[in-house]
Amino acid sequence: MLRELEEYRGAIGSGCPDEPQFQQMFAVLGDKQAQEDIRLAHPNVQHCDKLPQNARACIGCAKNPMKPDKLAKKERIEAAGTWFDTADNLEKQARFGLLSMQDISSTDLLLLTMQWQRSEYDRDQRLALMFRNHMAELLSQLFGSK
Repeated sequence: MLRELEEYRGAIGSGCPDEPQFQQMFAVLGDKQAQEDIRLAHPNVQHCDKLPQNARACIGCAKNPMKPDKLAKKERIEAAGTWFDTADNLEKQARFGLLSMQDISSTDLLLLTMQWQRSEYDRDQRLALMFRNHMAELLSQLFGSK
């Protein structure tokens, strides 16, 4: 579920390379007048040339970051949002020493454990990337870059 949340957030946060106001346009997909109002509000940028002909052109477009498989996960992810918020709050309380382990419920303990495991995984991934970059730099210095 955490991986799905990250994928979904990545899709929402990204944009289309042909439309600088992608998020705004996608929110009013199919509404030709609303899309035209967005284009008029941002006249100094190059907008997607497909949307004026078809107000739903994002659907099926290869450049659309909001792929149907990611949108299908939206409902599940948003339903689990309170669990993610709770896990995040529990982790913050634990890190600041504000959480009493005697008072924590078994559900909260499970959420906290999962959150810690995810944090450890993220940390390990960052360390592996730093190590790989450092090794590449050392090898480049040792053998010279060509």
